Amino acid sequence: MAKKLDDIKKMLGEKKMKLVLAAGVILGVGLIIISNTFPKVSDDTNQAENLIATEKSTSDTPLEQRLKALLSKVNGVGEVEVFVSYASTEEKLALKDKESNGSEQTILKSSSGNTEPYIYKSIYPQVEGVIIVAQGGGNDDVRSAISDAVAAVLELPIHRVKILKMK
Repeated sequence: MAKKLDDIKKMLGEKKMKLVLAAGVILGVGLIIISNTFPKVSDDTNQAENLIATEKSTSDTPLEQRLKALLSKVNGVGEVEVFVSYASTEEKLALKDKESNGSEQTILKSSSGNTEPYIYKSIYPQVEGVIIVAQGGGNDDVRSAISDAVAAVLELPIHRVKILKMK
């Protein structure tokens, strides 16, 4: 191994050898950084499967119900179904009391014989996209009115709202 390294040094010269080694190190570090930047395909697949399973098991959210009720009253829309995709789930923050020793204790409340944490703040998830299936979804004017209304009320870019015609 040492003989081969000496032969390479003679061919390239001392300066070029150092440049080749430095380039190799930089290339190696770059490949490590790039490989850690991109998620593994299997992780994405598992996340997608979990998301689909979660969304199938849940009933209409209050937002979906309100959109459905509102859109069904719009002229030309007809019967409507709404699906909202969220970035995460709702987060509830419980009120905590700091003890004199520095530890925290969750404050509980009792209602109807049940004891549960006192929730002082709910953080609602960000909406990522909306799919609306409507009887009037085949009409361009109706589709435009629905997508404009939903994009405006949810502060979504128009490309995240999809309107489909109901069977």
